[in-house]
Amino acid sequence: ASSWSECMSSWMRGDLVKLEAFTKCEAIPRAKTCSEFPVMLRITGEQWRGVEEMPRAGVDVVVVVEVDWFMVRQGRMDIIKEALMIVIDKLGPNDRLSILSFEDNVPRIMKLTFMSDRGRDALKFMVNELSANHSYNIVAALQVGAEILRDGQAEEAGDSRIGCIMFVSDSSDTRIRKIRNRYNDVITKEFPAYVFGMGEQHHPEVMKYIADMTGGTCSFVDYDLNEMRDAFELFISGLTKIAATSIKITLRAHEGASISSIYSRGFYNRVSSDRRSGEIHVDNMYAGERKNFIAYLSVAGGNKEKLMTAGGRYRSFMAHQKLADTDVLVLRPGSACSPGKNTIHPQVAAELVRIGLWNGLLEIGRSAYELEELWVGIKRSEEGGGAAKETLLELGQDVAEIKREFAVSLPPPYFISWLNCHEWQRATTKGTRRVSGAFTVPGQHEDEDAKVDNRGHD
Repeated sequence: ASSWSECMSSWMRGDLVKLEAFTKCEAIPRAKTCSEFPVMLRITGEQWRGVEEMPRAGVDVVVVVEVDWFMVRQGRMDIIKEALMIVIDKLGPNDRLSILSFEDNVPRIMKLTFMSDRGRDALKFMVNELSANHSYNIVAALQVGAEILRDGQAEEAGDSRIGCIMFVSDSSDTRIRKIRNRYNDVITKEFPAYVFGMGEQHHPEVMKYIADMTGGTCSFVDYDLNEMRDAFELFISGLTKIAATSIKITLRAHEGASISSIYSRGFYNRVSSDRRSGEIHVDNMYAGERKNFIAYLSVAGGNKEKLMTAGGRYRSFMAHQKLADTDVLVLRPGSACSPGKNTIHPQVAAELVRIGLWNGLLEIGRSAYELEELWVGIKRSEEGGGAAKETLLELGQDVAEIKREFAVSLPPPYFISWLNCHEWQRATTKGTRRVSGAFTVPGQHEDEDAKVDNRGHD
């Protein structure tokens, strides 16, 4: 195990985030031009190493519980209360927690409280006092939660802190159109809401809308104590191990190449008007997490091998750091090259397969037949043929579960959570315990991988 001084030295060297680039294939013949040559850009957060606690920003979490009386009669509120204890236990001494609930339309607030022994005891008492409500107050809860965080950060001026809302709800309210039309300008993007939709009967589109509007994630959690604990622990373990609070990847095209477009799912990107430069922005990168983006390049004929340089900067708890420049190179043979040089890179192929499935699911109706046709077409494509069998197997299991939801005409919580986790490339829970590491470094969360679906935001 690394010593504390070695870990600190690693942080000070600025190697908390690594940037890599992978081209679709190794060579482009000189006589050939490409209008959309894919280059995969990958950022990876350094894994937590050696010690339990690394230097990090304090975390402020407002827990909002919205559960109706029907769930109380089934004893499910007691399951939520017990599962929330792990949130209190897993936060560190510099972290703060607030509990927010409603009696009718009146909020009951326990202010942000540091995790001292006395603070933990007070918070556990507050959790045990939680009761169900006669109506849902989703928008009011988000507004009050943001106000608590805003006031709390003002109290700790000068202290770098990360604030968010943990929203636990079984709401089956289908009035997403009403929420969109009336509250679009009210829901703040200042603090992300990490939403946990409880049970198969909650309305997942409403939950995903809240997550998307605030930049959070949306998990589907069964009313099972162990699975609920796993979901909450996965959330807290990431939130308390943030390698970088903000990242900007910069792209610079070289002679003979230009940037056609950037594909970054939910993350902001921009391409300059002359197509010579671009950038991608990412907030709150977890330790041991990785995210992939695709830059599509227009490549002219000729012998220019250096197509683009990727670099950028990121901010950690310690300071601003520079991402090491990475040159994107290809061979430019004058004649035919060996078949291996034109073979699609398996990791690029895997990412293109995920993108194809994600985009296809957004476009097709909720039809099991259309989904099967989409998936068969993807597997038969060049990308499908080049991706690893493990990737196709994992995504095939996802497709099978989504088809099951479509077939029984239930609100599709697994499908909605799957879309959200792939949009943000972050692990979320989807009601089941299948294991995948598409968005985490191999070996990361080994204990959790035995319990939860780690595809996150796979």
